[in-house]
Amino acid sequence: MKKRILTVLLASAMVLNMTGCIATIKTPERTASAATHSTTTAATTATAATTATTATTTTVAETEDEPVEATTTNEAVCTDDDHDFWQAAANINDCTTFCNVCHKKFTPAKPVETTSPTVTIRVTAEINDIEKICGLKSDVETDIKACAVDVFDEHNPYDVVYDYGENYNAYADACNWDLVFDADYYIEAFPMLATLYQNDKARLLEHFRTVGVHEGRQGSADFNVKAYMDNCDPAICNIFDNNYEGYYFYYMLNYDTEKSVKTTGPDYEIQYRQIMTKCQADELAGVNMYRGEVSVADIAFNSELAAVANYRAWTNAHDDWRGHDWTHEFENHNFILDLCKRYNAASFAENTSYNLKFCRTYGHTSYSSYRDSESHYEAMVNAKYDLIGLSNIYYSRDDTFSNHFQTFLDLK
Repeated sequence: MKKRILTVLLASAMVLNMTGCIATIKTPERTASAATHSTTTAATTATAATTATTATTTTVAETEDEPVEATTTNEAVCTDDDHDFWQAAANINDCTTFCNVCHKKFTPAKPVETTSPTVTIRVTAEINDIEKICGLKSDVETDIKACAVDVFDEHNPYDVVYDYGENYNAYADACNWDLVFDADYYIEAFPMLATLYQNDKARLLEHFRTVGVHEGRQGSADFNVKAYMDNCDPAICNIFDNNYEGYYFYYMLNYDTEKSVKTTGPDYEIQYRQIMTKCQADELAGVNMYRGEVSVADIAFNSELAAVANYRAWTNAHDDWRGHDWTHEFENHNFILDLCKRYNAASFAENTSYNLKFCRTYGHTSYSSYRDSESHYEAMVNAKYDLIGLSNIYYSRDDTFSNHFQTFLDLK
């Protein structure tokens, strides 16, 4: 009986020059035996199972009337971690899975319903009370498994959610954000972030009142946090120091006494800190580790370029694009060219990987999977690139894969 071979090639590296020319560099294919061996590795370690790199070609044999069977050359012994992996796969995909070593069956776990007592949170304008909600970290900054975005999520389909807890949210709800935020100004000041958020003003406000104020972003023409810090009572600075969020909250909750303080000026920047998720921070550390190995200076993370990386991951996951196909479309060239003009950049490049959807349960980065791919590795260690943007993990509940992007700019 004849067999047919099904081959899936996962992506490549792409470079766009200012001339508008796109060059696609094929990544080297691995042998069928290496691809088969990756099946064994995926069953024995969660890390290998979670990373399906863009440089790998996977080949499986399928008969016309028989199911596909994975074959291995080495005996493998499954562990509790492997069973946790397959249970997670069952939970996320809402279907039955089987350990491919011992064939144990795993069914989706039913959620446990719990009730919590109602807690009343007292919000005051006192500086010492406001200080208690400063310097917090959200779970996306500390747990890579939280850095996944469902592109059809009703609350926020565009970005990870920075949740600083009930106390923080209570203070945020008590503030008049019109005093420090104007959506039209925010869209103009941070156009790539606005593109990622589809110019959704309500969700942009949520971004500003959570991570934006922690980064010291300017949300309106009338309030710059550094200008306020330079002109407010020094005792306020002694309390909040560089926790920018405290100044926004104090100003809004004490507006009657603070409205006379100068909060604008011509020489102030519109952002003073860049906060990365755990996924982005680990990815940046990995890229700069590779650059250090070849004596190339560290590359700088840029939050607007990260918004581009997130947008690329969102478009692939939401609209079912693969690899660099979206960027290859002529109608999308202006998006990249406008980005290059904004930064006076000579060229733009991107690396991408897409992985099995349930791999997001464990969280993953992509830099290590690019090391053995010449084109991807070259982008990471190329000294001409000055800025990097790194995405979080984007997935669609209707698709098998999740998406991750690195984006690079070559400044002139």
